Amino acid sequence: MWGPILEGDLREAALSTLQELSAQVPSESTPDEGNLFLGGGAVGRALFHGYVALAEGSASRHLATRRLLRHILDAWPASSLPWRIQLYRDFLGLAWVSVHLDPGGVDAGPWEEFDELLPSLVAMLPKESGFDLVSGHVGLGTYALERLPGAGAEECLARIVAELDASARREGRGLAWPRTAPEGSWQRQVCTGEYVDLGVAHGVAGIIAFLAEVRAAGIETRQTSALLDPAVAWLLDQRIDGGEGPCFPALAAPGIDRAPSRLAWCYGDAGIAGALLHAARCTGEASWEREAIDIARGSLGWSPERSRVVDATLCHGAAGLAHIYNRFFQSTRLEEFHGAAVAWYARTLGLRRPGQGVGGFLARGEAEGRMDWVAEPGFLIGAAGIGLGLLAAVSPGEPAWDRLLLLSGPSGQGPSRNNLSNSRLQREGREGPEGADRM
Repeated sequence: MWGPILEGDLREAALSTLQELSAQVPSESTPDEGNLFLGGGAVGRALFHGYVALAEGSASRHLATRRLLRHILDAWPASSLPWRIQLYRDFLGLAWVSVHLDPGGVDAGPWEEFDELLPSLVAMLPKESGFDLVSGHVGLGTYALERLPGAGAEECLARIVAELDASARREGRGLAWPRTAPEGSWQRQVCTGEYVDLGVAHGVAGIIAFLAEVRAAGIETRQTSALLDPAVAWLLDQRIDGGEGPCFPALAAPGIDRAPSRLAWCYGDAGIAGALLHAARCTGEASWEREAIDIARGSLGWSPERSRVVDATLCHGAAGLAHIYNRFFQSTRLEEFHGAAVAWYARTLGLRRPGQGVGGFLARGEAEGRMDWVAEPGFLIGAAGIGLGLLAAVSPGEPAWDRLLLLSGPSGQGPSRNNLSNSRLQREGREGPEGADRM
């Protein structure tokens, strides 16, 4: 059972921050808005407001979130439907959030026709740029898992597993999925040729977590097992002896520096440990869980300098680390992870600068072709994601939204299991007319 983790002054600070975020993260989409996507646009903001509605028990906020999602769908460029199918960067994210927030309801119904197309979409995804969560096969599969046992979802997952099987390359005692096209600018600076990405967002750790959930759903169990065991073995073989426990590089390729990655969800020890813990819980593989705990435990003593955390975002910031360690505590009940989660939540709140950015938060990102501090309201590298992380720390409702990060399951269950009445954010008798009086 999920439970709140913050107490006292830290809890009060989190609640006050959430109240400000819920007011400042835009809950509407303008007709000319350029970014409608899940990763950094209007869809991610809708996910945040949907979970605030659940925590508050606010029917009016829930209806406002539904209106926002419908407005986004109406505003979506017709030329991109449905052929742009990236989870974080295009249409598929809107589909995921819509059905997740309203499983089986009025907003989920229109997606049934789209679901029938899922098996045919698998062949349309490019292979040279990877099979990843953000923009590849694992992203499509994450939506299909959310739609089980609906039409097209199981066949879609079976076809994705077949693609992963056909594209896997044996390396030593394991297997991995090489990329021939670098994902972004920093990868192009490091790699001139083929490489393997180790991370959750774009690489092998994310594929492992996805395959484990497919196996748990009872789909292609023999094939997924044959892929999972050597994939986990390959990933664990990439560890570097960093002197403070195991640590992982971001990429693997001949001739590139095998220095440890920064500590984050997208790359590095924390994200890899979280994905491996989820895989272990999906499959019952106790040895994987021990490895996941050891990897996460080895990262607990990292200094802020070594972790290279400079902002509060989910993707590569303090809120993402706090949430991963919170997941570890809620799953294992090991007190060391409780302490780590609380410390990173404190760090998240300590990075807040009232009056700046969105709700006091700025993100380190690209602006006008250079790195700068930006006011970012979105999910993955913005205020909406920070708000969801803080909400998970003070609310009794399980944060099922982190299926998007491949940190939780099981498949096929939306947040409706935490309905508006029993997921209300308790405020020790200080609730307003719609739940939490300060949100």
